[in-house]
Amino acid sequence: MIRGVIFDMDGTLFDTERLYTIAWKQVGEEMGYSITTELLNQCRGKTAAIIRGIFEDTFGKEFRYEEARQRKDEIFMEMLARDGVPKKKGLMELLLIGRKKIPAAVATSTRQSRGEKVLQMSGIAEIFCSIYLWRHAKSK
Repeated sequence: MIRGVIFDMDGTLFDTERLYTIAWKQVGEEMGYSITTELLNQCRGKTAAIIRGIFEDTFGKEFRYEEARQRKDEIFMEMLARDGVPKKKGLMELLLIGRKKIPAAVATSTRQSRGEKVLQMSGIAEIFCSIYLWRHAKSK
């Protein structure tokens, strides 16, 4: 018997990985770096510390990671404010089928404050019965 489900947020509930890629590439252009999709694919689901290491290995220790990350977050949130949170195809139908039958939670490697904000902006936070499960990826 299924007692509950846990959904990953970025890339599963929402098409946000695409937006992160756009934002990171814009940051690269602004800072004079070529941030490729291949580089970003190495970073998916990783902690900020691990991502910092990947960027520093690629661009050198002089890469201003915290500045770049903050700018990426600004661009990302501007896109969400302008265009809304892009839900994956079929998400609403899936969530509404199990809404009252199966408890649901969200897991993400995204910082909790931003994850909560994205969920609220998406308009589906109430479906999760205020249950949020935040994981901080430790994978390399």
